[in-house]
Amino acid sequence: MIARIAVAAAAILAAALAATSAAQEDEPTLREVAQVLVNAAGTGNTTVSVTLQSTSTADIRLPDALAGRIGADDRIAYVVLTNEDSCVPGVVDESCIVVSSLRSGEWEGIDAVQAGAREIGDSYIGELNDAFGTRATFHSVYIHHSEEARLAQASDRRIVSAVYTMPHEHTASLHAKVGGIILSREIREGGGFYEASRRIVPLDGSQMLVSATPVAGATLMQVRVSAMLGGAEAGTVDPLALLPFDTLERSRVFAQGSSPLGSLVRAIVVPEEPSRVASSETALLPTVIINGELLPSAVGHAGWVFDPVSGPVIEGRFLFGGLSEVEEGELAFTTVPLDGPGDPEPEQPAPPIEPVPPASAQDAMAWLPYAGLTAAVGAGAALYAIWRRR
Repeated sequence: MIARIAVAAAAILAAALAATSAAQEDEPTLREVAQVLVNAAGTGNTTVSVTLQSTSTADIRLPDALAGRIGADDRIAYVVLTNEDSCVPGVVDESCIVVSSLRSGEWEGIDAVQAGAREIGDSYIGELNDAFGTRATFHSVYIHHSEEARLAQASDRRIVSAVYTMPHEHTASLHAKVGGIILSREIREGGGFYEASRRIVPLDGSQMLVSATPVAGATLMQVRVSAMLGGAEAGTVDPLALLPFDTLERSRVFAQGSSPLGSLVRAIVVPEEPSRVASSETALLPTVIINGELLPSAVGHAGWVFDPVSGPVIEGRFLFGGLSEVEEGELAFTTVPLDGPGDPEPEQPAPPIEPVPPASAQDAMAWLPYAGLTAAVGAGAALYAIWRRR
């Protein structure tokens, strides 16, 4: 379920970018997302992450020529640098650069598939090594057989990955080296979620992922740091109590009160039994449904948008509005079982966030590119989901 939510991101983002790019010319292109995934029903663990994302090489500094090639190459599904353990089967205690392509119908037979994928990967690896300051060498070709791999590109064409490996690098070293190369000085000196990501780096088992994904003729670039923690409980969820910091500030890249959607906190809860949001310390924002999307009707205000608000998975996105920071406790919300004492009958949707007329249709439509970008954390998360469910 979580994987399917994540892998839909590319299509959402493509439509959003195409529809709104002209209107957003004066907006900063940086997006910063802090996420907690409380998986009480599955692994029993909580995963925390911070992702910085942009389609501009002024923010995430892949060479223009390389970013342009990836964005224009309809053969490429995604490119990833990661120090994840066993990035594909057969890789142990090594970091990876993975060049994933969509299988061509002209590749008949396993030998042709492997040769075709490697040819594409080899055409990129030199530039990628130069961009990341790495020396990865060819390891193998991996053919993804999972349903998520096909859903990731809304295509019947399977994904085939050319895998290049190098000695394993701990997240602290990789983050300092690669982050110093590809993240702009403005981001690194702007505090905000970048500084928050540095608090995740020292956690046991932390991992780093840098990805570049072709989207609507552009290249969505992401830098993601994550760690898995123990003890997942639905009940009361306080994202900042789970993340390794008690105050979360927006980047100074955003002027005071500007770009209210540039910084988001995302919470995903997988309770042990179907549940609903019962209460929240922060306001639930009024919403409107446009083209099947549940959108906040006034993006300048701080608060949560939950969609879905009940069921086997609950997902919320916190908008900062005009706030420059939030503190532990302010984002807490409580979930209760759907059939718990005092709850509405199961057949009654509970508690509904009523669609109300937007204060400004422009406000609601302004959410669209950010809805896509937030979901597009899945361009990193989905890669983990694809590999971990292989």
